[in-house]
Amino acid sequence: MKWKFLFLIVLCTAFNYQRARAATAFTSKTCSSVTITATYTSLNAIPQSVVFQVSYGNNVYTFTQPVAVNVNPLSSYNFQATFPAAPNGTRITVNFSPNNGGGLSDTYTCGAASNSAPQFWSPDDGRVNSWMADRIAVYCQDNQVKIYGINNDSQGFLLAAFPYEEIKAAGPKGVIRDRGINGIVSINTDGQGDFYVAWNGGQFSATGQGPYAKLFSCTFPQTQ
Repeated sequence: MKWKFLFLIVLCTAFNYQRARAATAFTSKTCSSVTITATYTSLNAIPQSVVFQVSYGNNVYTFTQPVAVNVNPLSSYNFQATFPAAPNGTRITVNFSPNNGGGLSDTYTCGAASNSAPQFWSPDDGRVNSWMADRIAVYCQDNQVKIYGINNDSQGFLLAAFPYEEIKAAGPKGVIRDRGINGIVSINTDGQGDFYVAWNGGQFSATGQGPYAKLFSCTFPQTQ
């Protein structure tokens, strides 16, 4: 019984941790600027400030930005750092650190075509709010939210199916599924048709952020 209790504490802690963070991703990387888009899922997730550290060659630039007080949860906010232009082909490292944790880092070659903003992707199979870099695909079908993981070979597999009534009953506190080797999947809703899904841990090192998380809207109940 003691071990079961500890296991529940670990699961709840993992869920609260990922839910307190933002879905964060690089949306632009150039030779003179970088933009990160964060989607906050609760008021507690919104930081008071963020720090960018940009480095290339012998140059290191640090930028601290306060977060606007009018940022609302379940909406996107863009952070941008502008720095002296580097020559095309320069390797640039960026570290992004909100004051409440959950940072992001990347090293890229500036001027490369792959550094442009991510493209919206519509594969015409019913998934919601899809992007080409996604590691999860979400479907609102049969009064359920079905979540598929996408492995390193771009193959999908079912992670979890959450009945709408279960999600609705849980509300903002959310529902979690422990998928063993494939990690933990969680979902919550604001009760207004907006949902947030995150995939954490497992054999594919899901982070619960960026391509491993999704904010979307669905209409329930669905009728046949």
